[in-house]
Amino acid sequence: MAVKRSLLLFFFAAWFLWFIVSLASGGYGVWVDISKRGVLAYHATVGLFEAIGRAVFYWINFTAPFAVDVGNLLKNANNKLDWPKRILIIGIALSILIVQVAVKGFLYHKQNVKRVAFQCSIIVFAPALYVVLGRLPNPEMWASGILQLITSVVPCVLSTRSFWARDKEGCGRWLRYWVVFPVVETARNLATIYGVDKEGGDAVLRALIIFTVWLQIWDGSLTFYGMYNAMCVWFLKKLPYRAFHSRAWKTPGTNMITSFLQLSAHRVLATILLVVMAMVLVYVFYSFVTTVVPLMLMWGASLNAAEVVIQRIEELYEQNLAFWVLSEGTTVTLSHIPVVGTLFGLFRIPILVWYYMFGNSILRFVGKAIGLNSLRTDDGETHEA
Repeated sequence: MAVKRSLLLFFFAAWFLWFIVSLASGGYGVWVDISKRGVLAYHATVGLFEAIGRAVFYWINFTAPFAVDVGNLLKNANNKLDWPKRILIIGIALSILIVQVAVKGFLYHKQNVKRVAFQCSIIVFAPALYVVLGRLPNPEMWASGILQLITSVVPCVLSTRSFWARDKEGCGRWLRYWVVFPVVETARNLATIYGVDKEGGDAVLRALIIFTVWLQIWDGSLTFYGMYNAMCVWFLKKLPYRAFHSRAWKTPGTNMITSFLQLSAHRVLATILLVVMAMVLVYVFYSFVTTVVPLMLMWGASLNAAEVVIQRIEELYEQNLAFWVLSEGTTVTLSHIPVVGTLFGLFRIPILVWYYMFGNSILRFVGKAIGLNSLRTDDGETHEA
């Protein structure tokens, strides 16, 4: 290749040198002669291409006469069409080409296209579900019951199944939902406090139902906590962990009792009065505390579960999932029973802490107690409960 290039450059250099020398010796006559040669070469070249084109055309006419007939037919049809119709035909041809490319792309990216189409189906499903819920008789009552069912009962059952089956994928999927659950629970409590019973109040419950369905069926929690986890990680870094390791928490109980016995009589009386006042305040704010403090504990558990999900620590999936199953399961079943519900509300805070510490063992023990020795997961493997 290098040799041919050098020869070509040598040829052009020699021709240019000859042109300069001839022009210097012959003057204007040499320029006219070279121009005539160039014109003749151009016409000869054009004639050569025209001859090749005619040869090709007549050979096609001889060997494939049907192609010529089709060409003439298309030519006559094109002469009869105006420009708008020609543009329409070109658009149809391009549309067919686009559809062909789209079909090939769909076959190549079938799974991704199905996943995107499934996620986009919520656009159709959400308005339809909203209208259907609004057509129910007494929509406030139905919406409240359905919301309680799909936010707590169904997730507890399915989370328990994944827990007992030791299904890591299922545990991770439902743990992502429980990460977002405090958002739903807070919104439901606010809707209850600020007038669901008013006109149009059921619209909030219907919107929460659609949001919860999206979190569970469409795995919207994966999308939601993708935005939510940044805030969670930031908040986790700001938590005052050192406050829980101060010396005040490590004071032995015997020292506190000894200090109390060493107080004088009036100090004892003042202490008793303070205790009574504290009990009155506790009684007054009982309903407030039993709602807000457990919700704060759930938010804390949600932040911890978010960190587990973000870092994909599969060893802690079951521990975090057990807390949510037990806390929501007992809340739904016991809070509506007379007397028992009141006692449960009174001791709900230490119970939640106990669930968080020993929930994994408790749920395993319950599985064995009811005779559930194994469950079969979707992959066909049998796991011990």
